[in-house]
Amino acid sequence: MRSTAILMAGWLAAQLGWKLQGPDPAGPRFTNRAGGPVQVALREEAGRALGSVRLKAGAASFLVAHHEGSSYLHADITLPGNRESHYLMPGDKGDLVALLNDELMSGGKHKVYLKAVSMIEPVIGK
Repeated sequence: MRSTAILMAGWLAAQLGWKLQGPDPAGPRFTNRAGGPVQVALREEAGRALGSVRLKAGAASFLVAHHEGSSYLHADITLPGNRESHYLMPGDKGDLVALLNDELMSGGKHKVYLKAVSMIEPVIGK
């Protein structure tokens, strides 16, 4: 779902100190703390709330993917000099109803969630 990806972008922006510049057909536009552009690309896949998140900076990249039907998150880290690391982390099956229920049960007190929503509020629904 596009809204899940936008929320993830908002969470990343809130954690990394990015500033929202505005909506774009490909995804929200941000600048980093130094004022440089941050490119966010969103790609929808049928039947998945959030399939993967990839961060790239120069020759370094970080990918967390939730393969369909798996109860694990797969993390792949690539650093300059062809250094690679691969990890499996516990993760749920990405049941959207369970995710929404967890957020609703927090009664709006989940500060990280609220911070992410406030970060991307101007682009929600656009």
